[in-house]
Amino acid sequence: MAPFFRHVIATFVGVTCTASAVTFTIPSQAHTGNYQYAPVDPAPVGISFEFFAFPSYLTNVTATTTCLSNWRDLTGVWPPIRIGGTTQDRALYDAQTSAYVVYTVANPADAPASLTFGSSFMTLAAKYGGSVVVGLNRGKNNIQNTISAAKAAVSAMGNLLAIELGNEPEYYPSNGQPIAAGSWTPAIDAASQNNWALSVGSALNRRDIIQAGNSNDSPPKWGAAELIATQNATVKQYIHDYAHHNYPGGTITSLMSHSGISRNLHVFDADVAAALKEGKQYIFGETNSVSGGGAASVSPSFGAALWTMDYVVRAAYSNISRTYFHHGTVGNCQYCFWGRNGIHGKRGVSHGP
Repeated sequence: MAPFFRHVIATFVGVTCTASAVTFTIPSQAHTGNYQYAPVDPAPVGISFEFFAFPSYLTNVTATTTCLSNWRDLTGVWPPIRIGGTTQDRALYDAQTSAYVVYTVANPADAPASLTFGSSFMTLAAKYGGSVVVGLNRGKNNIQNTISAAKAAVSAMGNLLAIELGNEPEYYPSNGQPIAAGSWTPAIDAASQNNWALSVGSALNRRDIIQAGNSNDSPPKWGAAELIATQNATVKQYIHDYAHHNYPGGTITSLMSHSGISRNLHVFDADVAAALKEGKQYIFGETNSVSGGGAASVSPSFGAALWTMDYVVRAAYSNISRTYFHHGTVGNCQYCFWGRNGIHGKRGVSHGP
């Protein structure tokens, strides 16, 4: 983490070179005083790729490898990536297909309503030099299919950090997901998450393998503290970390407000503390400026870039170990750091290895 923050500090110094000098007292060692430290992560800033679009980013968008390599050269570490999003709960594993992903859309700017993926999807992810979190389907309520996909991931990926079981479950009822048929509450979801963590973790015979939570609603509802309170030691052994999603939204002016950034991050204080009490990291498994791919008047702006810099440093101070900035449909993504052609480009679709 140190190389990353040295570069961030240098950037801030360059921007503020005409301002008055500011002195900071840096502790000589960690865990001194009353401040509770999160587990140190060597790469606190990463990239989240929408599930169906991941193969396109890796095989059709040349900027992906270039940008991630530049990031590695800058910080000394490959940035962590997470593969997931809404389409992970629309995706079923097909061991028979040789394609990365198979789907049909009416418009190239659309996300598919359903898709399948094969073992080559995991093989592609395994080629990445950094750690990878893979999001799998819980919404379809087909646990055997998800276990099969999880086994394929564990078998292929030496760089696998964790597996998500579902994405933003609070939206399952409105998305018509079968697992939420009937009533669906945070308590019902927590029971589901815990049962799936037990089933998948035991099937894989792997502890510390599940990235739990993955909600987008504002805590405490649908938060980590609420989830942790429902878990016993048997479930907790399978949990690698607790994740939440965060899209502050607003205008360029509100995003650039440091006090606004602090207020936004303080919403997660209780969840962070609950995770640290369990000896687990707390992360933003998916984040960016404005939800839904970003806003044309906000996300692709210099002001949003300044927000990103301030936000990631302030998140680390809040003991949020990693922040994964989401990248959605290629060519239809205002907040993406890069696209098919430079910063923003046309969408590419990958249907095979």
